[in-house]
Amino acid sequence: MISLFMLIVGIGCEDAKLKLPSEEQPSQQVTTRQAGAAIWDFPVKPGTEEWKSLETIEQQYEAYNIPESLIKEISTDDLVKICLDYPEWGLIYAFNDPQTGFAHVLDLFNGFEELFSRKDAAKELIKVYLEMNPLDVSRLSTDLDKGLFSFQFTRIEMLMATNPIVSLLGDEDERLLLREGITKYRSKEQFPDVYSLWSLSPVAHLCLSILESDGRVSEDIGRRSLKRRALYHDKSVLDEIIVESENFLKQ
Repeated sequence: MISLFMLIVGIGCEDAKLKLPSEEQPSQQVTTRQAGAAIWDFPVKPGTEEWKSLETIEQQYEAYNIPESLIKEISTDDLVKICLDYPEWGLIYAFNDPQTGFAHVLDLFNGFEELFSRKDAAKELIKVYLEMNPLDVSRLSTDLDKGLFSFQFTRIEMLMATNPIVSLLGDEDERLLLREGITKYRSKEQFPDVYSLWSLSPVAHLCLSILESDGRVSEDIGRRSLKRRALYHDKSVLDEIIVESENFLKQ
């Protein structure tokens, strides 16, 4: 699994966008790609002539940014799709832990900052998340495709676990997202060869962020490590968070 993540870093997320076979591809994914491309499809990116002319990594990162004249005109639902398609998501695995890498990625692209300023960002992210099904991985044949598919969940789960997004959740949205996170976690457990701790940790991290949004912070070492790193090596800690989420919903 580690080697697969390193491959994701190497090829970049632009090349790592995964589509299921056309006859089976969910309509949501089709509209997501088409809608995002119609607004901002990162016109300067690896493989383009313009990209080849860029001399430094800083110039390359800057080329991804949305012009200020356009960014305020993009709807929040399109902005969500653009942020999820950001070509350098794979960099989260180039650091000591995913959370550190994620913080670096957030600083690279102005689309994230704009998304965090939108009052409807959480609701639009939830809409996309509700349409995603971890069990669809069973329709893919290669290990690479399966790994790239699972990475789609990591991206959106890490985005939704950020403080700017969690702070936008009302009680109803919190419960909806917890319920959906539990469902995603249980579905992922059915394919342990695909959804390892690298894939289970982000959704448990999301649930923990919601549970602690009222200011109650657990002193448990495992939970603190998960919050800090978005990855934890002991599945029992992740399982406990999911059970606590289930109990919360029973209240």
